[in-house]
Amino acid sequence: MKDSGLFALDILDVAAAWINREYIHKNANNRYCSAVNRLLDEVVNRSLADIWGSETFDTYLKTDVDRCLSGHQVHRETSLDFPAPGLRLCKILYHPYPDTGGVPTGAIVMIHDLVEPEAEKVNLQTSFEYLTEASREAIILVRDGVIEETGETFGRLFGYAGKDARGKPISDLIAPDQRTQSMEQIQGQAGGIFKTVGLRHENLRFPMEVNFRRVHLEGRELTVWAVRDLTKFEEIKHQVEAYQKHLEQMVRAQTQRIEKRESKYRSFYENAIEGMFRVDANGRLVSANTALAKMYGYDRPEDLIRTASDLGDVYTKPKDGGKVTKLLQNQGVARDLETELYTKDGGRRWARMNVRAEKDKDGRILYYEGTLEDITEKKWAEDKYRNIFLNATEGIFQITPEGRCFNANPALARIHGFNSPEELMQNATDISTQLHVDVETWYNYLALMEENGYVRNHLWKMYRKDGSIAWLSCNARVVRDETGQVLYHEGTIQDITDKQLMVDQILMQRDLALRLAQTGAVDAGLALVLETAVKASGMESGGVWLKGPGEDMKLISSINFSPAFEKKCSFMAVGSRHWKRMMNKIRMVMAPTRESMPNIHEEGYKCAAVIPILHDGRVIASFNLFSRTKDTISEQVLINLDFLAGQLGSIIVRMGIQQQVEQEIKTRREAEKALQAEQQGLEEANIALKVLLGQREKDKEDLEQRFVSNVNELVLPYLEKLKKGRLEVLQRSTLNLIETNLKEILSPFRVNIRNFNLTPRQMDIVTLIKQGRTTKEIAGLLNTTKDAIDKQRFIIRKKLGVNKDKTNLRSLLLSLQ
Repeated sequence: MKDSGLFALDILDVAAAWINREYIHKNANNRYCSAVNRLLDEVVNRSLADIWGSETFDTYLKTDVDRCLSGHQVHRETSLDFPAPGLRLCKILYHPYPDTGGVPTGAIVMIHDLVEPEAEKVNLQTSFEYLTEASREAIILVRDGVIEETGETFGRLFGYAGKDARGKPISDLIAPDQRTQSMEQIQGQAGGIFKTVGLRHENLRFPMEVNFRRVHLEGRELTVWAVRDLTKFEEIKHQVEAYQKHLEQMVRAQTQRIEKRESKYRSFYENAIEGMFRVDANGRLVSANTALAKMYGYDRPEDLIRTASDLGDVYTKPKDGGKVTKLLQNQGVARDLETELYTKDGGRRWARMNVRAEKDKDGRILYYEGTLEDITEKKWAEDKYRNIFLNATEGIFQITPEGRCFNANPALARIHGFNSPEELMQNATDISTQLHVDVETWYNYLALMEENGYVRNHLWKMYRKDGSIAWLSCNARVVRDETGQVLYHEGTIQDITDKQLMVDQILMQRDLALRLAQTGAVDAGLALVLETAVKASGMESGGVWLKGPGEDMKLISSINFSPAFEKKCSFMAVGSRHWKRMMNKIRMVMAPTRESMPNIHEEGYKCAAVIPILHDGRVIASFNLFSRTKDTISEQVLINLDFLAGQLGSIIVRMGIQQQVEQEIKTRREAEKALQAEQQGLEEANIALKVLLGQREKDKEDLEQRFVSNVNELVLPYLEKLKKGRLEVLQRSTLNLIETNLKEILSPFRVNIRNFNLTPRQMDIVTLIKQGRTTKEIAGLLNTTKDAIDKQRFIIRKKLGVNKDKTNLRSLLLSLQ
């Protein structure tokens, strides 16, 4: 969209354009575009030189625009060769934009055709109104020394409305003491600029600048005054003058400080540990410090300058000097260049060079200056460590966090199967996808590096150049810059493939042993070992052949065999070619051919491994593995297969033992059945005998009980009655002898208390007496009286036959069953 000021100038038919500090058109009005015979899009973003030609631009347009951009209004009357109307006499006004007292960002260029046709002139009043709206200055139209019209800016500048100034002499706007001189300056002049003192409302004075121009419009001669307030300008001028004095003081003080610094820096220069120099454009050394002189073997800089006419002669490798010259010519600077230099006595020193070229405004080289740092000892150390780097047995690397390897030693290249580190780095631009077998290992490595800043013995499984897999142990750390940003990772790689394979073998053997221990069936164990062998070898299929009683070989287990192949190879006759291979006590790995192994070759196998299974030095079986993709098997895998062959031998021996055991078990089971039948008969007879014996024991107890009861009840009471009668001595003796003999006869039967015919109540009392209870305690427990218990105790003693003696009742009861 057009600038509003340019739109206003369209009404005036003045060609106007907005030019930035790079002399590029940023906008233009219609009049301007018509004058150059171009559309607006063909003007905007084009330079003044493109529109008006290089000659016109270089002659005065550039000079006038530069002055305008420095903050000045510029006026010029000249002839311009327009593309459309041709050569015309024009007045060109350059106005800074914006006009705020600061640094202008551009210039408004207005071109007025001084030979404008009458038909193109516009109404004075209308033109003036638009002109005053577009201007930042107070615009005044003056006729015959009297103010005829003013713009909107007039009121802001002079403090009263423009209508109040109409009809007044223009000299009233000038301070009385300045009027005569100012009016004399414009008398007889067609235009110009002068400075004077203005007079505002209430007689306030202010500095102002007047840009006046006499014009003929509508047949009348008018003078256009453009008045600018210079108050701020004068203030700035005074400030500039004061500041200039201050600057002069500062310059003097700074000069003194510079002189002090120069003395200090000269001390630095002369006492610096790095060599410093200046060389002219022809390569001649013109200045050097003491450190540089000593680096070349001289005591004083003057001796070095006098001797070393051309520093290019001191390079041990002339191409280094050419490299420095080329960098200085193309880039103007050469940084951190390491080169080897000759010293005074012909020795050699390593130095790091930083040089820059100083040029004049036309780009011609005035001189070169720079520094030399002696890095001989550091270089020797680097060579030492480089030898370690190149000859180390462990791989050494530097990689970016994204996985690009940019430095590697020969050992790392060998580990990965490459011929050189360069070949490795060309193929390791993203090791996470190009070399890592499992990309999750790489992500885990990055997580540890981010968390800890290092890894220790991190296990990597990576591809070699030939596609084989290597197990590697990685130790690495993060290298950061001084701000903490990650630069790269560096570390070492150790090839632990053999160790890992050994660990894998041990783990495989352990897992196989555990699984075999959990496998009850021999056939399942045989299949398990065969499956493990196929996986461990990387082959696709395999089988086990067992030697029979007639020495022929019979297939007893297989994995991934086609039905047709299994049928062909299920039986190997004695004396056949493959039977002989199987009976060989040495393992063989071979490539099947149509002649050597026709059946195996027809199946499409490229590799066959024949592993003998031995027991007591004899071949008892053979297991064979086959592959359609692999060409051979590594020695480490063959060692694993030898172990598995031993396991298979054990299983096959177990098969024979198991068959024997199964036969023995069958025989024993038949014998056990016969024994079980006999045992059952004996158990039944035993049960019958136990029943008979139990019944006999019961009859015996009943008989004893009746015998004791009958004697106690039917015999002994009568003996007691006889004792009470009058008996002779012999009769009484005979009676006592009878009683004693009866008691002696009853004594074996008195062992069981049940033979004494006690009542249940009496049995309860007997139990409590055995427990040691007193008569009172027994009465309490049985809820009766003490007398009732004493009576029962007497009856019990009587039934036991101890009522007439002092036998302890509790002791007697404890002796009875």
